Amino acid sequence: MGSVFSNSCVFSEEILEELNKKMMSNGYKIYCTFFLIFYLLFSAVGFKAGQNVMGVICAVGFLFILVIFFTKSKLIAKRAYSKYIKLYGCEIETKTFFYDELIIGKNLQSNQAVQASYSDVTAIVESHNLYIIKLHKNIALTLSKNGFISDNASEFIEFIIGKCPNAKIKL
Repeated sequence: MGSVFSNSCVFSEEILEELNKKMMSNGYKIYCTFFLIFYLLFSAVGFKAGQNVMGVICAVGFLFILVIFFTKSKLIAKRAYSKYIKLYGCEIETKTFFYDELIIGKNLQSNQAVQASYSDVTAIVESHNLYIIKLHKNIALTLSKNGFISDNASEFIEFIIGKCPNAKIKL
């Protein structure tokens, strides 16, 4: 039997950055927020108490964490994109097929495939250009919103939510 939905996604540098932003863990965000507040407070306390060296060190720490937080996704995407271009000579392309009882995702460059049941889906995440289907074992299937091969893309969200009642939905 044919697939109910099929999707093609080409991993440009922008798509990789968008994917990295959405896959960033809440723990990392909390960690960065904690240290931003810590460095900001101690910088202010240092300057107020006349401890200019401590104030400057904490201000530099604040700026360092801030820069890392906002550039991490872009840097990881840039490195991954360069690695893929060197390894395969082109951008990575994946095809994902949704059947009645099964999901199959395939990387066309490496010929590696992932097969999962809908009960393996832990989260469904939406970003500007992507749907991200998170599975167990830190695996995610990335779908381009514009990459649905048939004309039924508008029905996809309803379908996937219906098939994955235990998944966290972040649309």
